[in-house]
Amino acid sequence: MKNVSGHSLFLCKPGFQDICEHELGRTACAVSDKAPGCVSALPAGGRLSPVSNWCFPVWALERPVTVRGSSVHDNAGGLFEIFGRWAKDKTFTKSWPAVFNPPAVAGHDGPFARMKKLWHEMARERMSRVARLAIDETTLGWGVHEGFFAHWDGRAWQVATTAYYGGQARMHDVPGAPSRSFLKMEEALRILGCAPAPRESVADLGAAPGGWSLGAARLGANVTAVDNGPMKGDAAAHPHISHHAAEAYTFEPRAGVRFDWLFCDILDRPERVLGIIERWLSGRWCRFYVVNLKLGRCDSAALLDWLMDPRGSVASASTRLLMRQLYHDRDEITLMGEVKKGRP
Repeated sequence: MKNVSGHSLFLCKPGFQDICEHELGRTACAVSDKAPGCVSALPAGGRLSPVSNWCFPVWALERPVTVRGSSVHDNAGGLFEIFGRWAKDKTFTKSWPAVFNPPAVAGHDGPFARMKKLWHEMARERMSRVARLAIDETTLGWGVHEGFFAHWDGRAWQVATTAYYGGQARMHDVPGAPSRSFLKMEEALRILGCAPAPRESVADLGAAPGGWSLGAARLGANVTAVDNGPMKGDAAAHPHISHHAAEAYTFEPRAGVRFDWLFCDILDRPERVLGIIERWLSGRWCRFYVVNLKLGRCDSAALLDWLMDPRGSVASASTRLLMRQLYHDRDEITLMGEVKKGRP
């Protein structure tokens, strides 16, 4: 893929570059090229905005410089030279990000691991105090950051000192979790920046086998797990989980009851799941929500357009709405948000 001068490089999951291109176009980015797992585009105004908030791009490197040396050592030197020019006028008093992004397509790793190791060795040798303050993306919040960002595209290095990060991250397995969907919930709450607190109430619709319910219960929340199917693993007998055998599509809170959180991860068409969410948000039956939508049987572009429309039933009922294709999402996206206060 050609690297157009002045354009930013947006990184997404391989196979989703078309919908990523569509999303960027909706936010007034001018797309110049795309390849598996990446899109080159010029953001509105030429720079990444501090309020950038995308669903499909995991990273966006602003105006990256291409480094293509003849050896790993030459490349490491070229990358460190870019970092040195950026760092020379900086005063480092707190942590700063140093992030190496592997190629989007598996099997194109090439010198990635050796380069990353060599660059960090150079940093520790030449700027030891600064190097000690370096952090990676696992402790980085979503948004636009200054630091050092390098991406190996399989042929050359793309290097930037400003980048957008969507907050997606690999989460760790937890013993006793009945399914890997637990990881999606953990990742979504990390991005949202808040989570169910002890004694808060959670309605988990389509809960079985109980991954999301267990995640909330481990935080001390009281969970109503709604599903005709059985709970499994540690979720089956957790004291903070009450299994309610019922259909997620028809379950409603009792009159006058409002849940603190709504969780919903149902294997069904997005329009059916959104029908549930619209009722809950219009009725103000919850304060926060985390909802997973499967993309396999829908027009992803049309769905994204509807969700991003501020007049839509989800966006208009929310004080904030975040959408992400999570690290642990497959052919799906996850919505996270806070419901507007007041009467419906």
